[in-house]
Amino acid sequence: MDYFPGFLNLEGRRCIIVGGGDVALRKARLLHGAGADLTVIAPATSQAFAAYIERHGLRRTSREFRATDLDGAWLVVTATGKPSVDGAVYAASQE
Repeated sequence: MDYFPGFLNLEGRRCIIVGGGDVALRKARLLHGAGADLTVIAPATSQAFAAYIERHGLRRTSREFRATDLDGAWLVVTATGKPSVDGAVYAASQE
């Protein structure tokens, strides 16, 4: 797969991360550091991610992903490691 490097102005833009593990935490650090208005959607998070969410006052929805979670979002990143969930996020993002 080829990748396209891009630069995005995320300042104040509503961004969603679906997932609660180490990969999602790394993505959250990058997005939050770029100024994204970040929401994490995951039924559970690692202790490190939970601490990061609390320390930075991020929004968290503690449940499984729903397609309506993307309403009004500018960017979504899925980092669940579960093909069925990642596929559902992809499908919802195409609508």
